[in-house]
Amino acid sequence: MASKFSVPKGFKKVDNGIAGFWKPTKEGEGLQGIVGHMVETPGADGKPNRFFTVRVTTEESGPIVSNTGRVVKTEVGTLVGVGGRVLANFLGERAGSGREVVLVYKGLGKAKTGRNAPKLYETYDSEEMPG
Repeated sequence: MASKFSVPKGFKKVDNGIAGFWKPTKEGEGLQGIVGHMVETPGADGKPNRFFTVRVTTEESGPIVSNTGRVVKTEVGTLVGVGGRVLANFLGERAGSGREVVLVYKGLGKAKTGRNAPKLYETYDSEEMPG
């Protein structure tokens, strides 16, 4: 069914589907963008999976990996998912604020007995308030 609403001049279509997830594996890989909202989906283990949406603001961000495992080309405006307990508090405090953040992967920390090694990140927050 075609829409009868006319989109005014000066507007461009924005894809609101999540293109993939930021999956850094090499030290120094990063992501820059604006934090959206938290998404919760049912996990295979019965526990909820939680992640945040981030709207990419620089093409140097990545790697972004689709749910099929392929690397997705990063463009400004791409909506991606970012998960992980380490980043959850940082992103949660900025969700919906309109402020830009930068995340840089620093590698793996020391594993505790019976656990995987934690992923380590440097996190940055824009000093400029959204206009």
